[in-house]
Amino acid sequence: MKTPGSTWKASQFFRVAEFPVQAQRFGARSFTAHTHDFIQLVYVESGTLTHEVGSASFAMDTGDIMFVPPFVRHRPRTGTDVSFVQINFAPFVIHSSFTTHLSFMNSTETDAAYLAPLAHIMRGGKPRPVNLAHVHAVGGRISDMIERYASLTAFDAVLKADLLWLLAHIAETGNKEKGTAAVKHRDEIASAIRFIESKYADDIGLADAASAAALSPSFFSRSFRNVTGKTFVHYLAEVRIFHAVRMLRESSRPVTDICYAVGFNDMNHFCRMFKRMTGRTPSVFRKTSGL
Repeated sequence: MKTPGSTWKASQFFRVAEFPVQAQRFGARSFTAHTHDFIQLVYVESGTLTHEVGSASFAMDTGDIMFVPPFVRHRPRTGTDVSFVQINFAPFVIHSSFTTHLSFMNSTETDAAYLAPLAHIMRGGKPRPVNLAHVHAVGGRISDMIERYASLTAFDAVLKADLLWLLAHIAETGNKEKGTAAVKHRDEIASAIRFIESKYADDIGLADAASAAALSPSFFSRSFRNVTGKTFVHYLAEVRIFHAVRMLRESSRPVTDICYAVGFNDMNHFCRMFKRMTGRTPSVFRKTSGL
């Protein structure tokens, strides 16, 4: 039984470690608020539910589906007449190079397109349900996923194909609803992001990232925000906090050591940013993560 505020870990959650996918149907029941280090989709088969994600609350109707990103505190609140499905999976199910929840966000792999709506949310976009009621056979596909998961013992190509089919329709529907145009300078910003993710622990600044992108600092600053939806400073802090979360969960190093190891040079600033992004202080996060 998970305690309130706990983190569900992929290493303990999935039945088949080499194929971390789960599909399960729920009716009316109570949930405690929690986070997890894998990706979740919530699909409403019938009825309505309210989904609290971070500090926002979303009313979901029949046919609605939405992403829940890793490490975001959330809780479904169900009514008395609802049927909904949770589909959980680790990013590397989509592509073997997606080893963390950040690795797909600016990947040049074509399979990253399956997770583009999630990447948009993680760059600061507002999470929201999209409605798939217009998609032929979506309910049947999801029911098939639940049935295949019930007897899952190893890699299942059909289950993966159904997951990719579902993700493709979410991306297509979301793009139609947003009417999003392609953003310029993606390749240059991708180079800067690779630089950030390899040098986050160092004393790096905007000028360093702009140099990695071969752009002037002022032009880089505008382009970075256009592509990622976040300022350079916010993105760098997010990467550092992600690695701090990993260290808190996987080691017993003191919080002060972790603060400096991920690139912060002020403990108070680190604690403020950590609580802003996770909803908890580093010490509380470690306790509620079971360490």
